[in-house]
This record gives sequence, C-alpha cells and structure tokens, in this order.
Amino acid sequence: MRPVPVPSSTSLQELLRSAIIGALKDLDKPIPEDLGTLQTPLLGNGAVLDSLGLVTVLVEMEQAILDRWGLAIDLVNEKAFLQTDSPFRTMASLTAYLERQIRAQSLARGNARSRQVNSG
Repeated sequence: MRPVPVPSSTSLQELLRSAIIGALKDLDKPIPEDLGTLQTPLLGNGAVLDSLGLVTVLVEMEQAILDRWGLAIDLVNEKAFLQTDSPFRTMASLTAYLERQIRAQSLARGNARSRQVNSG
C-alpha cells in the first residue's frame, strides 16, 4: 500500500486517538468507559497500561504509522522514557507525542527529497 500524506493537525489527532484506542482494545484488558477522553491515564495510578502493555501499544503504533504514512518512527527509545514529563502519561500526552514524531519524520523525509531533486 502506498503511504498517504500526513493530514492536518485535528484530523491527525483524531486518527491517532482512534489507533491508540484500537491498540488498547487489542490488549484484551478491562478498558475504562472514558478511554477516549484526553485525560485518560495510560500510566501511573489508575492507569490502563502496565509497562508491557505500553511497549505493546507503542510497537503497534509504530507499525500503524509505517503502514499508513510510510514513516519509520522509533517510539520505544530511551530518550522518550527518560523525559521528566512522560509522553505516555495520558491519552493527550501520547497523542501529542505521536503527532510531534510524525511531523518531524515527515519533514525530514520532505527535506531529504528536496535535496535529492536539487542535487540531481
């Protein structure tokens, strides 16, 4: 399947939230009613995920991003886990983190293509 362009911010956030919810449901664990809200805790007290569940969801998100947009993003990395303000804490923080990673990778891919065209 050919990658599609990365959509506008609002559309991208909706797509990401939907993909996160799908990945959480695939874990076969009890899911809270308010799962789709931005403040749903993913890690910490009263959270949906344990550490293994988090890694599973992140790997599934990496694959979904690669399949949909053709972007290879490494979400399971030391830098992300060492941040003081964890990007994995809530649905909102994870969605924002995923969006930043997608935009950065998409920009890098666009810059690489521009260099190829200009040097060719």
